[in-house]
Amino acid sequence: MADPTYAYGDSQVAGDRLALLAEVFEPTTRAFLEVAAPRPVALAVDLGSGPGFTTRLLSEVCGAARTVGLESSAAFVARARQELAGVGGHLGREVEVVEHDVTVVPFPVGGVDLAFARYLLAHLPDPEDLIERWLGQLRVGGRLLVEEIVSIDTTDDVLGRYVELVTALSAAQGTDLLVGRRLGGRGPVVHDEIVTIAPAPAVVARLFAMNLGVWREGAWARAELESAELDRLDEALGALAGAPPPAGAITWRHRQLAYTRR
Repeated sequence: MADPTYAYGDSQVAGDRLALLAEVFEPTTRAFLEVAAPRPVALAVDLGSGPGFTTRLLSEVCGAARTVGLESSAAFVARARQELAGVGGHLGREVEVVEHDVTVVPFPVGGVDLAFARYLLAHLPDPEDLIERWLGQLRVGGRLLVEEIVSIDTTDDVLGRYVELVTALSAAQGTDLLVGRRLGGRGPVVHDEIVTIAPAPAVVARLFAMNLGVWREGAWARAELESAELDRLDEALGALAGAPPPAGAITWRHRQLAYTRR
């Protein structure tokens, strides 16, 4: 999803970065969908679907008769339609992407059996309020599945500095990179699990470098950070991306939550 608070943009590079992220986090997301999604599903909605990688996964795993990605970025919608061309026919289901701001309800799709959002609430203000609004779009008995970060820990100084800066950037925008800490224990929660992911530091460095190239041009970075420091960080991330293992370690803890509409 691309909106005024989304720091990573919707360029070709931003989409490529989401492709890499989708590859890294697919196993844990797939396992979550297999356990927590209802069956059968007539309509599944991928909230903030970006270039469509999670939309494809949602349709594949949950087997919904119709899966719709909702995305506010016209550029991402166009790329998603290319990425998903023929997917629905191959799966024997309807798969599409619609340009829509997911903070605005009602959704333009009718009653929803399953809604899914991965790492979206971290980029939006008032996440608890959004969860309530999204639940209101579900049919009775429908489910909202959410994945959000609880913590990012690393033994590598370069990756650690990047996490420190992007956490500050999120706070300056009125959002919370680690919003997963705040969720759970409220609302009609039927599944609440924290899982740990430990991707290769070189892959993470590639992800971070792609992001840095975008948000360093934003107003907050220009006002608060020295260009020379960001140059050094970019260079260090590039070196780490090409480094053979071992090169430190980094782990994500993220929360997987399923809410149901009673």
